[in-house]
Amino acid sequence: MNQADNRWDGLTITKELAIGVYYAGTRHKSFTLRVAMAGDLIAAQEAHPQGPLQLVTLEVYRQQLLSLGAIPAEALTTELLRAELSEGDLALIAAADEALEKSSRRRARHRRLATHRARLYPPRLPPRRNPLHDQARDRRSRRSAGGSQVGRHPLRQ
Repeated sequence: MNQADNRWDGLTITKELAIGVYYAGTRHKSFTLRVAMAGDLIAAQEAHPQGPLQLVTLEVYRQQLLSLGAIPAEALTTELLRAELSEGDLALIAAADEALEKSSRRRARHRRLATHRARLYPPRLPPRRNPLHDQARDRRSRRSAGGSQVGRHPLRQ
């Protein structure tokens, strides 16, 4: 994944394959998968209109793979994955895709709840001060203090 490309920040998952994909004399195991987009499935179905579901699924995963070891992006083809990716490793990619989908749903749900709470419970504003209420409160507190007769009506003493 290009360091300058921030498009997928927070929308990727990095895992390890058990066996890896053999390319240029080595097995490449570390992969970074991005979240699936609607266009991935459409492009996969256009590329393989009569292909089996497994081939379309493999094509979608290939489009989601931002990196697979040190394999250059242009060399990461469906044919390479079809020939070199084991069933177990395909299941690991599928599990990573599912985990990525769950985490993105969880983030979206959290954002919805935060927005909902903000609407239901707006920030509390400090109470407005009414000078007449302050004066009445001061008089009550002086009365309850007992000893001081300041401010009391002369007939009520």
